[in-house]
Amino acid sequence: MKILDKGIWKPNESSCPKKNSAFLESIEKAEVDRYHLYVSYACPWAHRAIIYRELKGLQNYISMSILDPRWGTENGWYFKSSCNQASTKETTKDHVLGADFLWQVYAQAHPEYIGKVTVPVLFDKKESKIMSNESSNIIRILDTFFPSEASTLYPTDFREDIDNLNSFVQNGISAKVYQAGFAKYQKDYERYSTELFKALGEVDELLSGREFLLTDRILESDIHLFCALVRFDLVYTSALRLNHRCLEDFKNLKSFVVRILKIPQILKTFKPFHIKSHYFDYIEDINPRIIPIGPNPKYLNLNQEENDEAS
Repeated sequence: MKILDKGIWKPNESSCPKKNSAFLESIEKAEVDRYHLYVSYACPWAHRAIIYRELKGLQNYISMSILDPRWGTENGWYFKSSCNQASTKETTKDHVLGADFLWQVYAQAHPEYIGKVTVPVLFDKKESKIMSNESSNIIRILDTFFPSEASTLYPTDFREDIDNLNSFVQNGISAKVYQAGFAKYQKDYERYSTELFKALGEVDELLSGREFLLTDRILESDIHLFCALVRFDLVYTSALRLNHRCLEDFKNLKSFVVRILKIPQILKTFKPFHIKSHYFDYIEDINPRIIPIGPNPKYLNLNQEENDEAS
């Protein structure tokens, strides 16, 4: 596990010396172009923040840098043209600090930080500090503290239900995907995989006769679920060996993904090649860095241009 230890990058560290700390600063004033997002289209947690920025129309308030999905170097997440490394289409430079690698952003802003270097990151350009690196916290900030004509995705009347569903999706699906996919022993893989597909079946049943999880419009829990499901047939079934069933086998889950991809602001955030590059080109422990041509599920309506090779 690669970690940052008080400004020193330790790519071969086997464990984090203390629990990954989250920056949970509060925003007192929403100022135009004061804040910045560091994200990757590949990461399902960062994807949530990207979607919120689009749905809430916050482009004038929050700028954004896109990291390369191929996290296969000793330096971890990197920006466009860092140290002459080839970069994937739509990867950008660090528009704020000019860093080559994300760990340098953490180190420059918080020299005493010890822990993992993750996305998404919400950065305060005025104070030159990280406000948060927790996706659940960031999307609440984007939903609450910035002016927007879009409706809140965390309405008061549904907050308890949303919190409960978020917990179920995180523990039963999002986290379970990785527990199963990175399992070192057969019995663990089978247990986590079984638990995962049980949870998928329960959510599929919940969506019976519904367009979304709780109401007739998209809410926070729907974004949590979507960011996991849209990657399922694309990479999880093959890269993480979660092939007991495909998402297409769950009628309601498949329809749910298709329905959300029809929202233009969300469709533009879905980058299949970034997702496939991340899972097939960087996770050498379970894959030989070969990016497959498929799968190309019909319901995702993948455009061949989206699957262009890295440029």
